[in-house]
Amino acid sequence: IRNITGVFEERRAEGALWCVAVEKNAGHGIEKTLDLVLPFFREAFVLRMWSGNKLPCSVEKVPALVGIRGTLETMPAAKLPPQIPPAGSVWLPGPATAKAWVKFSR
Repeated sequence: IRNITGVFEERRAEGALWCVAVEKNAGHGIEKTLDLVLPFFREAFVLRMWSGNKLPCSVEKVPALVGIRGTLETMPAAKLPPQIPPAGSVWLPGPATAKAWVKFSR
């Protein structure tokens, strides 16, 4: 049985603009999930709907951030070190999501 992290790593390696976070010491409940999900969807929605003249627009070429899963460091996606494979990072649509992802993942 593949878990969600395995699916994430497989698709992220293929270039999917996905984010994953594991809440420490939490079970299968919602816990603090909304603290991360709400900023993610707010920022992703704005990118998808208002980044250019075409609606909806692709977010593949929109400047975004990435987070390194092992260190929780965030940076512009264009500055991701080449030694970090895509599956070792998460896509973050904006600064509020980046801050929430770090806080959630600690």
